[in-house]
This record gives sequence, C-alpha cells and structure tokens, in this order.
Amino acid sequence: MGCGSSNATDADKKYENFDWNALYEKLPTVKDDEHKKKRLDIWNNQLGCKGKSISFEDLSAKLGDYLQLPADVVQKDPMKKAYDAAKTRAKSKSSVGDDYVEWMEFRIFLVYLRQYFEYWVMFERLDQSGDAQINLEEFKKAVDMLKKNSEDNETEKWKRK
Repeated sequence: MGCGSSNATDADKKYENFDWNALYEKLPTVKDDEHKKKRLDIWNNQLGCKGKSISFEDLSAKLGDYLQLPADVVQKDPMKKAYDAAKTRAKSKSSVGDDYVEWMEFRIFLVYLRQYFEYWVMFERLDQSGDAQINLEEFKKAVDMLKKNSEDNETEKWKRK
C-alpha cells in the first residue's frame, strides 16, 4: 500500500487532532540561543550523544521516543528523507563521514524533519486511492484545496488589519 491511506478522510481523521504546535516545540530549528540550548539538551540528554555523532538507526529510534508521536503516524520515512537531505546539505569533514549525524548537521536535520513530516501528511491526505501516487483526479482536488486555502488565508489577512 505504500504511504497512502485508503482514502483522504482516513488521513484527515488520523491527523485531525494531531498537535502540530507540540511537534514544532520539540523541533527547535531557529538559529538563536534559546533554540540552540534546546537542541543541545535533545542532543546530549534525549539522544545521548554527549558531543559525539549518532547513526541513523539510533537517531530515528531515540528521536521517535522523544517526539512521542502516535503509533499510526509514519516516522521512519520522513526521518530517513530528512537525514539524507541534511547529510547532503552539510558535508561532513570528519572521520565518521556520511554514516552518522554530527552536531553541526543536527539543526538542519531538524529543519528537514519538520518539512518532511508536513510533506508526508499532505501526501497521505491527497493520495485517496492509497497507491502511493497522486493521479490526475487527486491532483485536481489538491489544486482546488490549495486555491480554497489560499482564498481563506487572504480573507483572514484582510480581517486582521
């Protein structure tokens, strides 16, 4: 079945009560002292790195435990995509190389992780057939949904002024 759900309403229900703000709080990505301190805490205490590097297997397991996402939320695939993207973006010059995430790559990993979680959820919601592909009909519905959300956001923007 891949990453798609049986229909969009299943994915909508699955993420209906998902607390995105709580997830974002656990993924400190901003380049400031407060977020750096939070990242250090995660790195040292939650992941147990203590200045070292961490393998993808350990990172995904320990970070999964830390994030405490519901069991039906796919974690491994977005984490792997974020890991690969971070390794590509922040080329390491150390001896551990591409097999481990190092401290200098951790913030960008968290940035990518947040993005890939969002992409994954969006894809699950669009893939109504559950075939891990977006067909033309699903794509047209997505365009309509984006137009509606865009119009709603424009209305909200004007209301706030």
